[in-house]
This record gives sequence, C-alpha cells and structure tokens, in this order.
Amino acid sequence: MALDPMGHPTSVDHTQGETGVPMRRVKVMIRCNRCGEVYILRGRKTKDGTYETGFVQCVCGNTDDFTITPILDRTTAQFAGDNPEKKREG
Repeated sequence: MALDPMGHPTSVDHTQGETGVPMRRVKVMIRCNRCGEVYILRGRKTKDGTYETGFVQCVCGNTDDFTITPILDRTTAQFAGDNPEKKREG
C-alpha cells in the first residue's frame, strides 16, 4: 500500500507526471450549465490543463456543457505546501 507525504495509507495512483513526481488527484466541482446541478469529484489535471474525472452525464441529460473548477481543500492545500491550520497574524 502506498503512503502519502504525511505517512498515511492512500489509494492514489502513482502515475508519474512530466516532472517525475507522482500525479495527485484533486477535488473538482462540476456545475451543469443547463440545470445548475453540482457534483464534487476527484480528478487529475491533464497536460492540456483540463481535469479528467470520468464524469459523463448530468441527471438532466447534459453531456457537454459544464464548468469544472478545482477545489482547494485541506488535503490539497497540504500537498501544495500550504498549512491550512496555520493562523494568520495581523
């Protein structure tokens, strides 16, 4: 079983990216531009800058009109080197 940078067990696929660093899954919000339904999924950023999640179709039948936005959460913030627990001064 693989371990994340914090030493916890993970099921993340360790496919190597261009930099040789394992590619991480990130949370993304998929919003249907037709009915407004929102889905939160995990995906990987592709070489062309889009996110691949495997999402195919909204409950309204829409298959191609979506807004996909990455979500910075506690897990992804730690991977980016930012500490979400650290309090800001000032």
